Amino acid sequence: GTFFMFVLLSLYWGKRWLTLTTVGTAGALGVFLIVFSVPGGPFDSLRSNENIGRLGNVFDTDSGTGRVRVLIWEGASQLTWFHEPLEFPDGEKDTFNFLRPLLGYGPETMYVAFNPFYPPELGSIESRNSTPDRSHNETWDALVITGWLGLAAEQLVFMSVFYFGLKWLGLIRSGRQSALFFGLTLGGGLLSTILFAIRAGTGFIGVGLPFGILLGLLAYLASIALFSRYDVPVSVGEKSRSLTLMMFVGAIIAHYVEIHFGIAIAATRAHFWVYYAVLLAAGYWMTLDGRFGAEAATQIAEDTVHPEAEQLRKTERSARRSTRRKNKNTPTPEQKHAAWTGGVLSGILLATLSYNYLSNTAGASSIGTLILNSMTALPDRGRPSFGILSIFLLCWIAASVVASTEWSQKNGTGTRYVLLASAGIAAGIWVIFSFLHAGALIGIVRSASSQVTNAGSIDPVMRQVGTIEGLLSRYYVYILILLLAGARSISGTNIQSAKPSAQPTRSYLFAGAVAVSVIFFSSTTNLRTIQADMTFKVADTFIRGNNPENWRAAVEIYKRAIRYVPQQDHYYLFLGRGYLELTRLIFGDSPQEAQDLLRQAEIDLKRAQQINPLNTDHTANIARLYRFWSDIPGSDTGSLLLEVESYYRRALVLSPYNSGIWNEYATFYLQKLDDPETGLAILTHSLEIDPFNDSTYAILGDFYSSRADGATDEVMVRDSVDLAAAYYREAIERSRNRDARYRYAAALGSMYMNIEELDNALDAFFIAYDNASTGQLWQIEDTIAKVYAQMEEYESAVEYAHLAHSHAPEEQKEIQLQLLDYILSLQNAP
Repeated sequence: GTFFMFVLLSLYWGKRWLTLTTVGTAGALGVFLIVFSVPGGPFDSLRSNENIGRLGNVFDTDSGTGRVRVLIWEGASQLTWFHEPLEFPDGEKDTFNFLRPLLGYGPETMYVAFNPFYPPELGSIESRNSTPDRSHNETWDALVITGWLGLAAEQLVFMSVFYFGLKWLGLIRSGRQSALFFGLTLGGGLLSTILFAIRAGTGFIGVGLPFGILLGLLAYLASIALFSRYDVPVSVGEKSRSLTLMMFVGAIIAHYVEIHFGIAIAATRAHFWVYYAVLLAAGYWMTLDGRFGAEAATQIAEDTVHPEAEQLRKTERSARRSTRRKNKNTPTPEQKHAAWTGGVLSGILLATLSYNYLSNTAGASSIGTLILNSMTALPDRGRPSFGILSIFLLCWIAASVVASTEWSQKNGTGTRYVLLASAGIAAGIWVIFSFLHAGALIGIVRSASSQVTNAGSIDPVMRQVGTIEGLLSRYYVYILILLLAGARSISGTNIQSAKPSAQPTRSYLFAGAVAVSVIFFSSTTNLRTIQADMTFKVADTFIRGNNPENWRAAVEIYKRAIRYVPQQDHYYLFLGRGYLELTRLIFGDSPQEAQDLLRQAEIDLKRAQQINPLNTDHTANIARLYRFWSDIPGSDTGSLLLEVESYYRRALVLSPYNSGIWNEYATFYLQKLDDPETGLAILTHSLEIDPFNDSTYAILGDFYSSRADGATDEVMVRDSVDLAAAYYREAIERSRNRDARYRYAAALGSMYMNIEELDNALDAFFIAYDNASTGQLWQIEDTIAKVYAQMEEYESAVEYAHLAHSHAPEEQKEIQLQLLDYILSLQNAP
């Protein structure tokens, strides 16, 4: 985008040296980027630089985010080509599978349609419980959502923007140049796509197509700039039009690059269509009435040539100076309207920033402290930061300057008043909203701190939820008031001078009906959807710990969110989870209530599956529900186990490469059905499809460790121990999670302790020690001290017993002191 802007500006200014410099610099930067990315190259030392080092990984497709993109593209290439139809949990298959390559799967469907093509290696880089919902590439996203026809339509839109943008700028003036443009862009896109596919695989088609089009576009612009004539605009109108077109063509090209190497979101797509609209208006529609054409140029030429025009301008300037001296301290009604309009619009921006950025995570009790902390503090890092404050100040100053500049261009006087007055109005609007919003945030924290959830009464919780929902409602009301005030100001005297309606009563009734309809539909769609999500998030504070009343509160909060948006499957999933956790906590005391809760969980989880049947989590969660239910006293265990088997199989049809579900299925056979042969066969299959999952190796380690404990034959014990140790070590090696490595190493050490191989046990426990968290440290030090004591290495045992005592929580220090005394007694024994 920057390259385009500077090349176009060099043509606009008639500076050939700038054209040559821009093209040469772009070429040099491209070469530098390629050389910089070569491992062991001449710039290898710069690859570790924190400022520019990331540029050295742009072409890295073997690790990190580069590898993630490649794997997603490979899966997307299979999803968007001809394949077996997707199968639903009830066995029904996708009727329109034969049309999917042409028409795609529709918006927001990738995260469920992608499951059958999920590359197992992706789980070793990203979280295994997440599925990609975007490709990090617009070509593949377009193919998934709209198919090959949709991709062709989208590229046609972009090509029309590039073509007409350059044509309106006078850079495509003949059929020959049109042919050159399409030959370079379309030919470059086709050739690049083929080369990328052959060299790097079909997954790189999504990169090859836009890369080739952009390269052809750059080549065309460079050739026109260097070897063709460009007519510099003469009139003020043509200059304004050219600059507008240049800026927005550059912005759209930058957007085109961004979405093909990142993720297009709602905001960036909205920007694109706004840019496109401006480009179309300036390039075509506004030329139809001669605003930028020959008439404007002729008028300016006449104004320049005829002395009468110059005399008229002098007279107007003299009149403005006279008026300025006369009304130096008395703002006109027009100035007041301009200041009020600019201030209100600036205030809307500042109020929105306050709604987004004011928070009370630190629990401030005063409004001033809350606002100051929100703008200048980073609580999680313990140091100040003025980034947010800078955003507020920049927005405030820039908006005020824009308002005063608009006035100055039209009138030329009173600019200072408009600048200061609009800035003051904006600041007042911001102060009022910020104080109201900060006060509400403080009230929520106070309510939470004084609230006690009692059995049978969650009214205080729900009142607090309502208060949180009200934050958004109050913001909307405040902005609506400001919009109406701004609209009244923009209308100014036009409302007073407008011709009265012949039927005012009917007009008022119509306006009232429209207002009521807008408020109703906004509340039930936009507002309620966001409030439901806010409500859903509140439950996070209640789903920790083992207090049943907290889980009851969470269940009620989830129900409230569902009442707002009954078609959100995610809410049902968490409601079912809430029922399960509540059952786990109360089934010993209230078996009948536990059964009722499980039946309700079954209804809700099946409702989630019904809403979104291709989401594997819903089917797998039903299997987990039945598995948990089969352990509850009074349940029909036999039929529930059959349901577990059925739903796991359905989940694996939806996600055949999900090793996590294969592992759950295997442990179901190993633990619940006591069928080790089938369980081991499933684990073997899980390793075949996904050799990267450390938990698969850990499950096998647990199985063989348990077999070693129960075996009486020494050969079987030895074989089982060796197998378990090999699997545990593989799990440790593959895991990227410190806590998981700690658990695997601790399990390996415990197995060796059981067979009294203390040296091996100690080695394993030291691996656990290296991966222990702060809370785990004293426990592993306690274990190491005991192993050393068994080995009669008392000095080392005393050392680690001391460490365990120093790191242990207060309630454990006495026990650790007893261990230390015991080891010392062994050390001092004759």
